[in-house]
Amino acid sequence: MTQIPIQKDLVDRIAGDNKIKKDLNISIKILLPLFVAALAANYFTGFIFYIDDDFSLVRGRAGVALPLISAYFAFRAAIQIGRFAQKFTKQQLAVLCLFVEASIVSPFLQVFVFPTFRIAPFICVFFITTLLLTIETPDDQALIATISELEDLQRALKASVEKKTVEARERREKLERLTMQMMYALAETIDAKDRYTSGHSARVARYSKMLAQKKGLSPEKCQQIFMMGLLHDIGKVGVPTKILNKEGALTEREFSQIKAHPAIGSSISEKVSLLPELRTGARWHHERVDGRGYPDGLNGKQIPLEAKIIAVADAYDAMTSSRSYRPRMEQAAVREQISNGMGSQFDNEIASLMIELIDEDKRYNLREYKRTAEAAL
Repeated sequence: MTQIPIQKDLVDRIAGDNKIKKDLNISIKILLPLFVAALAANYFTGFIFYIDDDFSLVRGRAGVALPLISAYFAFRAAIQIGRFAQKFTKQQLAVLCLFVEASIVSPFLQVFVFPTFRIAPFICVFFITTLLLTIETPDDQALIATISELEDLQRALKASVEKKTVEARERREKLERLTMQMMYALAETIDAKDRYTSGHSARVARYSKMLAQKKGLSPEKCQQIFMMGLLHDIGKVGVPTKILNKEGALTEREFSQIKAHPAIGSSISEKVSLLPELRTGARWHHERVDGRGYPDGLNGKQIPLEAKIIAVADAYDAMTSSRSYRPRMEQAAVREQISNGMGSQFDNEIASLMIELIDEDKRYNLREYKRTAEAAL
């Protein structure tokens, strides 16, 4: 059942090959010898063409025969090119087609338009040279194959790099989200020790970021300061809960324990090697520009900018939040306190930026936010 189509295809191919051979026999064995004989006879009679004394080509009585015979053989060549077109490259096929067209047209131009100009040889040399330039040597083919392989490799590498880049970005984003979630959880744990400071760390982080943005710091630096604000009070884990929640006045010994939390926070933060900047906010957010702060008594330019920002944000939240010993202060009183502390407790520039935020907050919204989600805005 399956052999019949195969045999039929084989018979058709053999018949086609026989037809090609028959056509070639007619052209080679009959017409070509006649053409050669005609040219030989023309040499003695000049009945097709002859060359005069000034070397010009002159048509004979049968001059039209020369371009017609050339056109016939060019036409036969075109048929053969069509039959074997798949064996040529696109460039070679284009050159061969143009060559055939020129071979048909040039004899007529030679005989009837430019009898004194040898146009046919020029066209033959031009197209044969062009054809030779399109032929690929084994070295050319090897080079092209190598270039193609390199291009494929480059595309594969580009796709792989893009995929890895996307995966790395996704991992980094997940790590950043996890880091922030852990920091929020830790900040809430710290605030939970003191029933009067719920949400304090998140609010200080928020105010600190707003001040950093007001100062024109980069988005990366603003986010870094936000994280430092979140854990600025991490040292309070080392302060007894009963002291943090004491309703009455603190004794001198109790206050000294409270004042130890920056140093404790610094010691804890040092162990977070991937976020070394946390130590700055934890240790120096209670320093004063006049040198009367703690734990190190730094002054002026000795205090890092981040600590100066967190110090103002921390003081603002302390004044705008309720405490065991007083209700939250009115906005005007808070503004006055910050203004009075400029140059002594607070850095002049950072305090001025806080006053700008207060003046912009017409409805006194920046006070005692309870929810971490709001504080993170």
